[in-house]
Amino acid sequence: ENEAFGSFSADDYGTLPPEDGPFLCDRSDFSGLEAFYSVGDNNEVFLDKIRQLKERFGSMRVVRGDGNCFYRAYMFGVYEHLLGQPKARAEALRTRLKSAYDR
Repeated sequence: ENEAFGSFSADDYGTLPPEDGPFLCDRSDFSGLEAFYSVGDNNEVFLDKIRQLKERFGSMRVVRGDGNCFYRAYMFGVYEHLLGQPKARAEALRTRLKSAYDR
């Protein structure tokens, strides 16, 4: 459970994270998302996709939806991925990104 957003439950169905919350939250499990989509009918597809995400990734981060959320989430994911890589591999990716930017 994240302090800033809490976890979704059946009582919170339809609520969104606050607009003045953090831009990016700590890692959390998928239980809040599962609770959010377990309310209502015809959500089996969403619940199945959430289970698949749990198997592949294990955790998630909530990103404040403010118009730049996609870019923030994507770039944070890239940086987080690079931190877990050997230095030579991270340097090779940095070089490729720099050459693409310099075009």
